[in-house]
Amino acid sequence: LNMLEDCDTRIKIIPDMYDIMSGSVKMTSLFGAPLIDINIAIMPPWQKSLKRIIDIVVSIFALILLLPVYLILSILVKFSSPGPIFFKQERVGLHKKTFKIIKFRTMYLDSEADGPQLSSRFDKRITPIGRFLRKTRLDEIPQFWNVLIGEMSLVGPRPLYISQIDEWDNYQKRRLEVKPGLTGLAQISGRGS
Repeated sequence: LNMLEDCDTRIKIIPDMYDIMSGSVKMTSLFGAPLIDINIAIMPPWQKSLKRIIDIVVSIFALILLLPVYLILSILVKFSSPGPIFFKQERVGLHKKTFKIIKFRTMYLDSEADGPQLSSRFDKRITPIGRFLRKTRLDEIPQFWNVLIGEMSLVGPRPLYISQIDEWDNYQKRRLEVKPGLTGLAQISGRGS
């Protein structure tokens, strides 16, 4: 099924008796053999709409409520080292559409002049205030703006670099079927760095 996912093909399977009796699947038949239609949609339209409404309401609330925090952190970032307050980086989201993720800048200017690089706990490119922001994850709060304008969602897989797409197998590419999230399974399960 994963291999056929990118093809424009309708997939049908033969159901077991429980699926037929419960009426929980969309049924068709081919020459008398019962078949189940597989719906590749992750969420029905009403759930997508509700999720978007929640994203908008929570983002507006967070942006207003956290305004004093934004101001304090902006001043700290600006005076910690020369450069802009925000760091913007191209990431890939829903349906491979690229967007600029927004974070508070945690590294010295031009730290990624040679392209994105993974950082470590003792990375010398990270500013002193950047260490604090990363440890507390406060560098991520500007992403409420990405959520508000519809590039991200509150919950979903974290957006990754475009260069990482080629390394993914078909199962991992399924993350491109949903909006990337401000938080996801890796963050709440402790697997995120």
